[in-house]
Amino acid sequence: MKSKKYEALKNLFEQYEEGSIHQSQKEIIDDWFDQHQDEEIVDLLKDPEQEARIYKELHQRVMQPIKPVGVVRKLSQATWLRAACIILLAGIAVGLYYKKHNTTIDNPALVFQTYQTGNGQVQKVELADGSTIWLNAATTLRVPTPFKQRSIYLDKGEAFFEVKHDANNPFTVTTGSIITRDIGTSFNIRAYHPETEYRVEVASGKVAVERLSNSGKSEILNRSISQGQGLVYNVTDQKSQLIAKSPELIQGWKTNGTLYLDKLTLPQIAEELSRHFKIRAIVKHPELDRHQYTINLGTMDLNTSLPELTLRTGMSYELTPDKLTINPSANGMK
Repeated sequence: MKSKKYEALKNLFEQYEEGSIHQSQKEIIDDWFDQHQDEEIVDLLKDPEQEARIYKELHQRVMQPIKPVGVVRKLSQATWLRAACIILLAGIAVGLYYKKHNTTIDNPALVFQTYQTGNGQVQKVELADGSTIWLNAATTLRVPTPFKQRSIYLDKGEAFFEVKHDANNPFTVTTGSIITRDIGTSFNIRAYHPETEYRVEVASGKVAVERLSNSGKSEILNRSISQGQGLVYNVTDQKSQLIAKSPELIQGWKTNGTLYLDKLTLPQIAEELSRHFKIRAIVKHPELDRHQYTINLGTMDLNTSLPELTLRTGMSYELTPDKLTINPSANGMK
């Protein structure tokens, strides 16, 4: 969903096309069109490079030094309106540019170090503040350099955090629109599809979780999630659920490679098998079985896991060296 600022700029261009825009606003856009005759305006703000250029050009217009004059005169209403429109356009461009590029106006040169894992891989990352992060398979994590504000970004995947607590400089993890704040703890965040679901589980200490709305307003989802608790948040319907889970299971994948399937459908189980065993897994006719399964496969290998899944779900399967095909049972099993 587009931001209100984006919609305001879009509406301004639409009013121009309809001829319902104020004359002073029209002059500003006419001037813009004259300078960019060969460009398509409709999708102007969808391209990051164009956003940066718009910001630069409009910013220069706003910040252009005012020439001194010998007398002070009152500006006309049209002049004030023209100036306001320029500032509005610049503000919109600035906001869109910095929001989309995950940085701030105070620090436009923020640089990230990116860590990525592939299927079947687990990586340990040690931070400058003494905190440690383990990345599960198929995970992308960004850490700002230098690491001063202790705010990192889990773009996709699963990661376990052992945080060195500092009350004066809290540790935060941003995943999509969700921010997790450390309150002296170790915790696991799972978000392989951050646009639909987020899950945090606490192995020790506490965390607080909040959500940022499209307008940038913060909404507290839970102020204190304690050891052995987790929060599952459905991004689509914006509903959260508090769950219980043992600390051993929370960090099992990190400590001994445990594969724990927690309330997953067969397509989700196929994704887990792909990531864990580094094999392409698909489900034929997933509509035949929509049940959710909770199965602890422990440290079983693939050849041992598949018969167990067959027993627990009623599925059948075909396995080749590079592909696993799962065939759901027409009845499924709870």
